[in-house]
Amino acid sequence: MFFIRVNNKKVNPLNTIFSLVMLVIVFMLIFFVARGVFRLLTWLAPFLFIATLILDYKVVLAYGKYLLRTLDRNIYWGIIMTVLTVIGFPLVIAFLFGKALLFRKVDRVVKEKEQKQKEEFVPYEEVEDEDDDANEYLDLPEFQNEKDRDRYQRFFD
Repeated sequence: MFFIRVNNKKVNPLNTIFSLVMLVIVFMLIFFVARGVFRLLTWLAPFLFIATLILDYKVVLAYGKYLLRTLDRNIYWGIIMTVLTVIGFPLVIAFLFGKALLFRKVDRVVKEKEQKQKEEFVPYEEVEDEDDDANEYLDLPEFQNEKDRDRYQRFFD
């Protein structure tokens, strides 16, 4: 049998062939799983699109505005993005559905937090000043010497 020497050790070429075959099998499995997910999303895309519109139609409008802005800024990149959106519409719709779900969840959490803050009252007691005129001005001592006045002046420089 033919052996290759690597670092003065004999290496069997069958191990390399077996590794390459396993690599091809793994990539085939990844391809078939991705194709199955894409087919499933293709069938679910109309329902997900309707659900996205019901959850938050602004997500779809924002994506459309994004495509239009891209077309205005760079026509070639905008055309490429539009074509990729048409080709990969199941993935785009799934992404928009996930985004709508996320925004809905965030809105719900924010509303719950605001509701908690509205319900919580902080106990306090109003204190009235008996003599408002006495507290109007502070009596500050005069500067003893010029050195103190200079240190005070440095705060405003």
